[in-house]
Amino acid sequence: MLQMFWAIGAIIVGGVCYVYESKRDPSAYRVPIALQWMFPTPLAILLFLAPESPWWLVRKGRLEEAAVSVRRLGRSSAVANIEESVAMMRRTIELEKDVKDPSYAELFKGTDRYRTLIVCGVYAAQNLTGNLIANQAVYFFRQAGIGSQLAFALGLITSALQTVFVMLSWILTTYLGRRTIYVWGSLINVAFLIALGIAGSVGKSTAASLAMASLGLIVSVGFTLGPAPASWVIIAETSSIRLRPLTTGIGRAAYYVVNIPCIFLATYMLNSTVSSHSYLVRKVHIY
Repeated sequence: MLQMFWAIGAIIVGGVCYVYESKRDPSAYRVPIALQWMFPTPLAILLFLAPESPWWLVRKGRLEEAAVSVRRLGRSSAVANIEESVAMMRRTIELEKDVKDPSYAELFKGTDRYRTLIVCGVYAAQNLTGNLIANQAVYFFRQAGIGSQLAFALGLITSALQTVFVMLSWILTTYLGRRTIYVWGSLINVAFLIALGIAGSVGKSTAASLAMASLGLIVSVGFTLGPAPASWVIIAETSSIRLRPLTTGIGRAAYYVVNIPCIFLATYMLNSTVSSHSYLVRKVHIY
């Protein structure tokens, strides 16, 4: 669902940018920027109206307030047994006090070491299987030689296809399994990325531009069919329950360790106007 909401958000962004791209008045940038507050604003208001977590209240010994919070948040079955729900929370918290808090050192001991490495690898691999192209589709289309209006249209089409393919991934995950669609999806996307690099290195031509645009669209859509949705499931299910918060945190850190240099290098590789005499560009060309 996480990837699904990202795809839906991308459709909204793509539609707004497509409509206002051709305008030549201040609304061309004011409206898209203003619409960024469409979701954060109501969420910020709801934060002040939402009840406090009953678990937090029980930990603080505020049992009566916890019962009120359970009544507001719970289903009818939970509301009918508020005292039992609060008692269960209280007992669970007491049991947790007897359990030693996990440490980061445990992430690299025994079987948990392999679990941690898998989570870190899956997180980091998102940057190498099409994430950058998917997030910068419109700019990539422009650099591939596509006109501005058509680039935004292709970006909107890409976002719509991503939504469809995310829903398709739910079916594939059920019948083929997480590992299958993740491994094969990643390998196929890497192959298309290599083909994309070859198309971009043969020189400027109409055929090369169309090939790059087509491959960019395929990579963006393919990323949401296999690597993207499957990775979140693998990350959530691989780590042990006790170490899950720490494993997820380390995995996300591994994502940014790879993500930051990838964004840095991609900025120069996708920007056709950068100086060819730049030291950084020469380093990128070497890679």
